[in-house]
Amino acid sequence: MRKKQTVLAGLLVLFGFAASAGAMDIHSYHGTAQQESTTTDSEQVMLENNTSNGVMAMAHLQDITKKMVKYNQDKTHHLMIMFKDASSETIFDSGLVAVKVIDPAGTESPAVKMLGMDGSFGADLVLAQKGKYTFEVGTKLGDNTTRQFRFQHTMN
Repeated sequence: MRKKQTVLAGLLVLFGFAASAGAMDIHSYHGTAQQESTTTDSEQVMLENNTSNGVMAMAHLQDITKKMVKYNQDKTHHLMIMFKDASSETIFDSGLVAVKVIDPAGTESPAVKMLGMDGSFGADLVLAQKGKYTFEVGTKLGDNTTRQFRFQHTMN
C-alpha cells in the first residue's frame, strides 16, 4: 500500500500538479460528491478528491492559455482526473470518461471525451469567462460500472 501511495505521489509531482488547492466546500449532488474551488493568480489548482461508488477521483485544472496561443488554439485549461479504487487504491487507467462544462452563464457544452494518458484522463477546455464553472464527469471505467462526479471551480 505504501508503494502505491509513493507511486501516486510521484505521478502527481511528475505532472507538475502540486497541491495548490483553493478554498473548498463539500456538498452532495444526487449522491455524488461535489466540491468547489476558487483560484485567482494560480496557473494550476487541485480541485478536489471525492468518491463515487467506491472510486476516488482526484481532479486538477491547469492554465494552458500561454502554450495554446503559440499554436493558435483557443483552449485555456487542461482538466486532468485520476481515478483509483478507494479500498484497494488500484488506479483505473482504462475506460471511457467524458466531461460536460456548464459555464458561468449556465450554458452546458456538449460532452468532451477525456483521453487516457499515464494513469489519468485529460481534456483541453475553453474556460474564458470569469465566474463559476461546473464540470459534470461521466465514467465507465475498467470495472464496467458507470459513475458520475461533479466538480466546481470559480475563475476570477
